[in-house]
Amino acid sequence: MRLQRALAVLAIGTATAMPGGSRYAPRMGAQTRTLAARGESPAAFGRRCIPADCVAPSSNIPDIAPHRAQDARWGPRSAVVAPLRRGPHGADCAPWGGSAGRLAALRATLDFHHGPLATTVNWPLHNLDLAGSRYSTLDQINRSNVKSLVPRWLFQHGVIDGVSNQTTPIIVDGMMYVTDSRGSVYAVDAADGHLLWSYDVTARLGGGAREGYVFRNRGVTYGDGVVYTAGGSFIFALDAKTGKPIPTFGQDGQASVILDVLTERYTDVKAAISMGYWFTTAPQFFNGVLYIGSTRSESHIPGGHVLAVDAKTGKVLWHFNTIPQDEKDQGWDVAGPTWVGGERNGGGIWETAAIDPELGMLYMAVGNPFGD
Repeated sequence: MRLQRALAVLAIGTATAMPGGSRYAPRMGAQTRTLAARGESPAAFGRRCIPADCVAPSSNIPDIAPHRAQDARWGPRSAVVAPLRRGPHGADCAPWGGSAGRLAALRATLDFHHGPLATTVNWPLHNLDLAGSRYSTLDQINRSNVKSLVPRWLFQHGVIDGVSNQTTPIIVDGMMYVTDSRGSVYAVDAADGHLLWSYDVTARLGGGAREGYVFRNRGVTYGDGVVYTAGGSFIFALDAKTGKPIPTFGQDGQASVILDVLTERYTDVKAAISMGYWFTTAPQFFNGVLYIGSTRSESHIPGGHVLAVDAKTGKVLWHFNTIPQDEKDQGWDVAGPTWVGGERNGGGIWETAAIDPELGMLYMAVGNPFGD
């Protein structure tokens, strides 16, 4: 089934004023309203505005319960806790932004032009902040008015067969960044949903070849004017304003970080995916360093890798194997005696890291203890 992936923004009320006095969404013609009411859509790309009197179509996303049941068999998750190290440019691990004042300024920069509902907040990281709290003090949407939410605009970034969209949008200075299931990035105006730029990672990864990417991606992260996305087994660095690759990061904005780690031990490996390694999580950004974990539940990977990557150059600063393979890996003195016979598999990482700057600690959740 061809699935149309869309990003929708909801607003309270049906007649919120926009600049110039227009309604919050342009009126559609009769034919377009009919198509929307039937669940049909025009072109796969572009901005879609839905007026309040349009009937929302029922979902055409297939039942994902079997996939959830399959994922559930891996059982409870454990966690990896690792100390943070000094940043690549000599900076200590100070609290993000350096002061509460800078954090407050970040929280007050975005303006949707919603009239009385103009107090908004930047969401620069996958889980909002380093702690992964996803908590905002904004109260425009609350228990009393959530029932009044209506679509404000709809952005469709393309059509992909048979995959789910798991991205979390981030917002910085009025621009919203989302990914599709391959890791390709789309920047849209957060006020009206029109496309500002897009970057297709598959153009750098052999088109439809599955070597470079997998059909799951949970979004991007932002740091120092750069948007980072993990496409397959690579990390891409893009200018946040223009979407152009950062030439000093890896090879013209693309860094093969997992492969760089694997070749230290497996000298004959040519592609990370050949060993079952890729990314599904959004990177974490702190103090000039990207932190990310690798995973793939259906592969018997020899441990998930936690990587610290220089955000300017794309070079791996250090890495940690969640399932130590031999005495070269940290934790072997503890893990060595607990594994008997066979391969030392599992330990994939499925979520973005949390960081405590004061303690200098990194926290990673670990799943799929062993593939069956």
